[in-house]
Amino acid sequence: MSDTNEGAWETPRTPDELHAWLREEIGLIVPRGPLIATHDAPFDYLVHAFFETPGVRDCVVWANRGGGKTFLGAVATMLDLVFKPGIEVRILGGSMDQSRRMHAHLRRLFDPRTSEGLAAMVRGRMGEKRLTLTNGSEVELLAQSHTSVRGTRVQKLRCDEVDLFHPDVWEAAQLVTRSKDCGGVLVRGSVECLSTMHRPFGVMH
Repeated sequence: MSDTNEGAWETPRTPDELHAWLREEIGLIVPRGPLIATHDAPFDYLVHAFFETPGVRDCVVWANRGGGKTFLGAVATMLDLVFKPGIEVRILGGSMDQSRRMHAHLRRLFDPRTSEGLAAMVRGRMGEKRLTLTNGSEVELLAQSHTSVRGTRVQKLRCDEVDLFHPDVWEAAQLVTRSKDCGGVLVRGSVECLSTMHRPFGVMH
């Protein structure tokens, strides 16, 4: 990771530094240990999403209803936008309402009542479907349609409630990412899947 970003903070270089930044800047303490030994902790997802380590960057987050998947997806998006200048992220939910839930979490993270430093990075007004920062990073919501998905060329596609996706839209989503240097950080194109399992042998399966 680069030493600094265009905001006021030094870029976290280790999981400990990332955990501390979240606690100090937005008052968020993310569990670092799983409830069940064979599972992963919520913080493990943020570590994977944030640190651009070599290898496969796609990931699957399978968890229960109410387990915080959508909120953690918003936190991961906030970290990408802040510390990887110029990154482009898209949020694709099983429905537009689901996409809006993640965007609502994201807007609260950039609210001055949460963090004045984050709020100061917002360029213009936060829209209902789009958020742009002064460092050139941006996130936008996508609709569940071929036209919306296929017209995208971004670094990260975060898919929320994948089990509610139309299979053909899910197939189209596999081809929309590309790698890019974002402020000295090589961000490899990746697709993230966050979902419960709603249907036996559905898309999440």
